[in-house]
Amino acid sequence: IIPVIQDSFRMIRSTIPASIEITQKLPAQGVTILADPIQINQVLLNICTNASQAMEETGGRLDLDVVEVYMERFNSMTDAQFTPGEYLRISIRDTGQGIDPQIVHRIFDPYFTTKEVGKGSGLGLSVVLGIVKSHKGAIDVDCRPQEGCTFIILFPVIKEESDSEKEKPVTVASGRENILFVDDEIDIARAAKTSLEHIGFTVEAKTDPREALSVFESRPDDFDMVITDMAMPKMTGVRLSQKIL
Repeated sequence: IIPVIQDSFRMIRSTIPASIEITQKLPAQGVTILADPIQINQVLLNICTNASQAMEETGGRLDLDVVEVYMERFNSMTDAQFTPGEYLRISIRDTGQGIDPQIVHRIFDPYFTTKEVGKGSGLGLSVVLGIVKSHKGAIDVDCRPQEGCTFIILFPVIKEESDSEKEKPVTVASGRENILFVDDEIDIARAAKTSLEHIGFTVEAKTDPREALSVFESRPDDFDMVITDMAMPKMTGVRLSQKIL
């Protein structure tokens, strides 16, 4: 999992402001977990995007600490059940503005957001929670006003791979098609463009669905795929899709 985390943070570094410093503390030896690398990347990207938005005006520091640990217990606001064992613990800390303790217990709720209109759908951390639970992991957060937030994520460690797993060739997703990517959040649009181009696609990213429609109307044969957000101002993703079709 360590190379997956390193790749994710190389992409994150290219998508967040230079005024935010990133520090990393990673295990010297490899650690194996049973997981989908793309979903792990989504977890890290969602959390770090939120962190960068909390520091975008003043700058700050984003600290990543990854360690393999044996956990007897883990107190989490999201799940009372926990199985003791060996875990990969990923801690992500920011020095942003933090969150009011009176509402911090709601941050994993779908559609709950502390951001102003147009800055987010409120689905990011809900998606993160779903991915972590589907991987039999756990997540908790410590947020304090003006002191930043620390997210702690646990994934069960796999000590041995089966022979069939060891013999499987490593395949990396790749593509050569042209994609029109539409999302009103500039951080998401920028991150998607960077990650998709990293694996070979050509991406044109737009934050205004009307502008995206205009681009498509003028050059419809230039695109093999359109990926669009659903909830956007000025035009929904459904309406944009209908007009494109």
